[in-house]
Amino acid sequence: MLKHLLDNLEINILNIELYRVHREWNHRNVNSPYSRIYLITDGEGTLRHHGRTYPLQSGFLYLIPAFTTVDMSCPDTFEHYYIHLTTFLPDGVNLFALVDCDYQIEARKYGIGRWIFDRLLELNPGLELIERDANKPIYESVLRRSEELNQTKTAAELMETNALIRLILAAFLRTANPAGTDTALRGYSRFQRVLRHIHQNLHREITLAELADLAELSPAYFSHLFSRMMGAGPIAFVNRRKMEQAQRLLLGTSKPLKEIAAEVGFGDVFYFSRLFRKITGTAPGRYRREHVSS
Repeated sequence: MLKHLLDNLEINILNIELYRVHREWNHRNVNSPYSRIYLITDGEGTLRHHGRTYPLQSGFLYLIPAFTTVDMSCPDTFEHYYIHLTTFLPDGVNLFALVDCDYQIEARKYGIGRWIFDRLLELNPGLELIERDANKPIYESVLRRSEELNQTKTAAELMETNALIRLILAAFLRTANPAGTDTALRGYSRFQRVLRHIHQNLHREITLAELADLAELSPAYFSHLFSRMMGAGPIAFVNRRKMEQAQRLLLGTSKPLKEIAAEVGFGDVFYFSRLFRKITGTAPGRYRREHVSS
């Protein structure tokens, strides 16, 4: 199942750079609509997410999946390669929402070296973070630059970029917990029709009854089975996906909150704001203002 999904995985690099940070790299409750990969080359720092603290150490590779709330800190300075990227399956599900893997690995142990990142930098010039104005929707310009670069690449350059990113992702996949990953994959396979329906209808209210009908199960049994296999109840899952789409709109457009709320199926902007804060930990307006600083 995983092999088949990887064949249809859509990878898009948004940013890549070799960069040194200092004590100002101190951010809490960062939650991005893209994944982050770090290779530390010098110095130390700290990440905290998924209930664990990860010390940033030279020679180690780190993954922060999309839509993960993370705290970041640097006591002095460290240098790192960073890649911001999306790894989405055809139904809009993030790959690492299905794969239970380690988020900190020793790069050399899995055959990952600086040469991979240096080559990716050669293939993807101009994708460093350059916009520092928190009032501008940086995600919009990042997407545009990435799309423009891809249009200028040759077929060979696109294939090489994709292959190198997959090589890095494979290092994390090799640490996957079979039990947790198998359960998530069975859920994805069992409810693929439901997930596709959710993805295509985020703009409106989605009911438990219609999802159960798609799965050809009673609402009670569907809710029980979906919760067990997908790790969240159907409506909680729908709301999470709606808030993920709202995050993309907040960072990728200048649309007002009321319009974004309507685009993800909420007529009441105040209820939308409460739910967004409950799921992401940050109010939508503040999320838009502060995201660029991290």
